[in-house]
Amino acid sequence: MPSYPDLRMTVWSLLVVVMVGCGGGPVRVTGLVTLDGTPVNTGTVTFYPVEDGTLYYGTITASGRYELASVDGRVAIEPGEYDVAVRIVEAVPSPDPNQPPQPKLRSPVKYGDQKTSGFRFRIRPGANTADLPMKSK
Repeated sequence: MPSYPDLRMTVWSLLVVVMVGCGGGPVRVTGLVTLDGTPVNTGTVTFYPVEDGTLYYGTITASGRYELASVDGRVAIEPGEYDVAVRIVEAVPSPDPNQPPQPKLRSPVKYGDQKTSGFRFRIRPGANTADLPMKSK
């Protein structure tokens, strides 16, 4: 018969395995953003939970890739269903040199709103890829 210290160690080991291996905790989401098949080189991706929850965002890199983070900076997302918005904005020099550059939306307007973008993803435990192929027409 096992001693109490051995039994306690076994119980703690099982709890750790259950908590780590079976949890529905935050997972990683990455993807590629394209416009007419070409990777975009700037902009943001925002994941809006279909149910109440945390908003997640990612900055599009020069290679067109993004990785999601939460508003508190965690590079992870809770499993669930999300609608997605994509905004490609570039800085356009102002005609007045004393004024800052003006933002110009380069992505089609429909993709900038999660309700009209047509992008919905179910994020599951583990690594997830959510590519975002946009079309200009």
